[in-house]
Amino acid sequence: MEEPFVKFSAMAAVGMILGVVFFGGLWMTVRQMTFSRRPGLLFVASVAVRTFIVLAGIWYFAAGDAASMAACLAGFVGLRLLATHGGGILSDKLAAFFSRKETS
Repeated sequence: MEEPFVKFSAMAAVGMILGVVFFGGLWMTVRQMTFSRRPGLLFVASVAVRTFIVLAGIWYFAAGDAASMAACLAGFVGLRLLATHGGGILSDKLAAFFSRKETS
């Protein structure tokens, strides 16, 4: 009985990690658009790469199992909700993580 719980918890964690990659990439893209000579191209390329990474990651880790894909998606959406409506705690931590490079 514990095996499905562990499997789906792991898939939700993978979805959250993929969410950090996706939304962290979006955040970095938006910050770089002001310095880019072609912001439209940067944005479209970023969307394509981030979407490919997330879809490939879900497909790879879920191994084609629909229930595992749903758990991954739940983790992805859960992270998005936490980042946008989580009282700012996670948003602040993500912003600090991705802006460390700029302060040095």
